[in-house]
This record gives sequence, structure tokens and C-alpha cells, in this order.
Amino acid sequence: MDASGTPPVIAVVAVPVPPPPPAPPPPPVQAVLREYSWPSASRTSAASFVIASNDGLVRYAVAVWIQDGALMYMDASGSAGRVDIRAVDREATSRLNSERGLSLQIPIR
Repeated sequence: MDASGTPPVIAVVAVPVPPPPPAPPPPPVQAVLREYSWPSASRTSAASFVIASNDGLVRYAVAVWIQDGALMYMDASGSAGRVDIRAVDREATSRLNSERGLSLQIPIR
């Protein structure tokens, strides 16, 4: 007690603990340029189907389908073509694709 007779007041103040510092930021993004080289796609690429016509013309295709009695195809440059299914030399087409390890089944119409 003090001289006036009042008891002393004791204040307890909790000192807040500062939060831990934040993690450092990630490193800045770095621009990266990568150049890839693929073999150029030629008309006679081994992955192309061969379509032989009865007139001796040979076409190379990366995609082939039958539509409305015609053999439709897409060549390596993305151009579409059409051959009447009766004009396809089936024997030569089968042989040439077989030599490439490919099988092209052309239905009989």
C-alpha cells in the first residue's frame, strides 16, 4: 500500500510476439527459347500411304478414307485429293504399302 492507503495497481501487459518473417519470394521467371528440329516431311515420307492409280500415277497420303465411292486422301502438305475408287490399282497399292510396312484396306465397290 502506498501512503494514501490504496493498494498499488500492478498491470501485466503481454507483449505480442511478432510473426515469423514471410518466406522469400520465388526466383523471377526466366524466358527460355528452345528450338526443335524434326526431319522435314517429304512427299515420300515412310509414314505416308501410297495410292497407285490404273494410269500409273502414284500419290502419297498421310490420311485416307472412302467417301461417296471415292478414295479421299490428305497429303503431307495438308492438301486434300480424290480418286475414283475404280481407278485405284489395288495390287500395286497393296504391294507398295506392304514394302513400307503399312496396310491400306480398300473396300470393293
